Amino acid sequence: MPTTAEILSKNIEINNFNSKSEVHVKAISDNNGRHKININLEHSGSASIDQAIGKNDSLETIDVTYLNRLDIPKDMDIVIKIDVEGHEKIVVEQLIQTFFLHSVSAIYYEYDTKIQDDMDTIKELLKQNNFTIFSEVKDEGVKNVFNMLSTKDIN
Repeated sequence: MPTTAEILSKNIEINNFNSKSEVHVKAISDNNGRHKININLEHSGSASIDQAIGKNDSLETIDVTYLNRLDIPKDMDIVIKIDVEGHEKIVVEQLIQTFFLHSVSAIYYEYDTKIQDDMDTIKELLKQNNFTIFSEVKDEGVKNVFNMLSTKDIN
């Protein structure tokens, strides 16, 4: 989301990470193009490609072909945060096809028990790609949703 990207850009600047960071105002999906996105004007964290909520807008979507064109140093330690309101499975499917997956040490994603089949598929895909440690981080204020930290076993 452009507003989230602005906040991220300001944080990068404040923390002097400009030389180490690039912000791409795009959404990972299963195609390159534009996609309808639904925005909840009362909650900035609940924009969704998959769920019909609030105001409609559009956002540029990218897939693994775009991701594989990124200039990422081979020795970079990458940590990924995914919070895409029901689109997590598609994002993970694209990420595991990237040339830089070997550099990803952790993937932190929102886990929603209302879409358990997708969550089970995500966990299995990550396990097949050497992510073997899964740690739940529960948000006490949210009933069926928590965050999952998946990491590679370095032993």
